[in-house]
Amino acid sequence: MTGLTANLTHESNLIKRDIKQAISSSNLSADKQKQTLINITNGISTQQTNKQIPRQHVSTQERQELITQQTALALKSFPLSEDNAQLNTQIKETVTEKVDKAIKETNQTINVLITKSKGLAKNGFSKVFSDIYSAAFPILILSSFSFLLFKKKDKANKIGK
Repeated sequence: MTGLTANLTHESNLIKRDIKQAISSSNLSADKQKQTLINITNGISTQQTNKQIPRQHVSTQERQELITQQTALALKSFPLSEDNAQLNTQIKETVTEKVDKAIKETNQTINVLITKSKGLAKNGFSKVFSDIYSAAFPILILSSFSFLLFKKKDKANKIGK
């Protein structure tokens, strides 16, 4: 069992390294990269590769904050008077579309990373188990033939004496 544990730990570290490289090369923001890395590596540390992970990674509150911030930035660039409610609404709609598109891309990127990570983990852990059992298989076969090494005692002879 010690060999299995050591191999699982080693494989888990290799998988985490590969995932970290994949996440750092993605186009996610630094905060999202860090959050995604933590979520994925926690799942791998507990070896829950079948665990269902949510498909939406940006909360409604985060979405609303982004829309509010981007709208405020866009409104600063226009000299507005109070009667420009229509322009205000139009800017907010445009910003909402852009934010929703960015969120959709972020979710897709994170989902691809999660899928890739799950695949790496499943393949890696399967390899560890198959390596251990393939090494143990010849020993099992040889030990099953050990009965040939010992003489068979005749019970009928023993009873008659």
